[in-house]
Order: sequence, then C-alpha cells, then structure tokens
Amino acid sequence: MVNLRKQGAKRAVLQILESHPPDVSAIFAASDVMALGAMEAVRSVGREVPRDVAVVGYDDSEAASLARPPSHHRPAGRAADGGEDGCERNLERNE
Repeated sequence: MVNLRKQGAKRAVLQILESHPPDVSAIFAASDVMALGAMEAVRSVGREVPRDVAVVGYDDSEAASLARPPSHHRPAGRAADGGEDGCERNLERNE
C-alpha cells in the first residue's frame, strides 16, 4: 500500500537516500505535502535543499507555503496552457 502522506514520503525518501546516497540529486513528489516530507528526509541526513537535492511538489496546495526554502509558484492553469500550446505546435509540425 502506498502512503501519500508527509510521513510516508519522509520514510520512502530516507530509504532512497540510504540506499543511493550520492546518486540522488532531485525528488519529484506527487503532492506538496509529500514534498515537505521529502525535504525533512533530505535535511535529516545532513543534505540541503535545494543545494544538494532539488525537491518538487506537484499540486500547488497551501502546504507549499510551509516549504523552507520557499517554493516557486506556477499557477496550474498557466502550466496546462503551456502544455497545450506545445502539443498544438508539435501536431502542426507533423501534419
């Protein structure tokens, strides 16, 4: 069973960092809450966010405002618009 909460993410990231310490340079979390747990795990092993490990959350929730260092905000609508525009350009090139 997958744990999509902060503590579940922290445990999972700790396991990854312990198994592959120098190889981990970035973590993509399925939610901002999970990203907070990942950031805690990174710090608990003496590494720094974002200098040593970049952490990205996905859902643009209020939890992102708790991130230290502060997270960068990209409104979900703008991200979707950019993806749609890119797909349309690719389709036009391939016609």
